[in-house]
Amino acid sequence: MIKVPIQAIPNQEITYQNGDNIYIIELRTVDLNNTLVATITLNDETIISGLIVNPFAKLMPYSYGNNFIFTTQDNELINYEHFNDTQELFFLEDGIDL
Repeated sequence: MIKVPIQAIPNQEITYQNGDNIYIIELRTVDLNNTLVATITLNDETIISGLIVNPFAKLMPYSYGNNFIFTTQDNELINYEHFNDTQELFFLEDGIDL
């Protein structure tokens, strides 16, 4: 499990490289409730778009093996204002789980 750096801002794009794979994670806050949605591109192919991000739920389809997950304190909903405080993003290598 590898911590992925994120910023406490509502909209951002994160590039993460693992071996030959380059992931681009676009995080967007979309409403007054601070709902966070993600779009993930792997090696220039969009594999998920507009996914509502929930705590402790894998962001990519199971078939990709490697994955990303947000952790939160007390299972609270994802909110960018708490990034790097009580909420963090992790990369899970194939076969690793929480």
